[in-house]
Amino acid sequence: MIFLIVHIGAIAVSFLFVVMIFHIQIVKIHEEVLRYFLVNGVIGLIFCWEMFFILNNETIPLLPTQRNTTSLRYTIYVVKYEALIALAGINY
Repeated sequence: MIFLIVHIGAIAVSFLFVVMIFHIQIVKIHEEVLRYFLVNGVIGLIFCWEMFFILNNETIPLLPTQRNTTSLRYTIYVVKYEALIALAGINY
């Protein structure tokens, strides 16, 4: 019974030690976030601006009438291995 009490006490002390370490690290992380908030905000805005222009770009036309296997025919790999793809059962 005494070993059980000692074991539970050791676990409790270890848990409190870990909680104290996490609390110190959280305070340091919070200070670092506030210290670099402006730089991170500018980088975040630049990233969002670039993603907006990338996703809003309509220079690549979509061809809904053309099947994927037909468009694959014009790539280098399909032209090079056309017989193997035909043997594999891709119907273009």
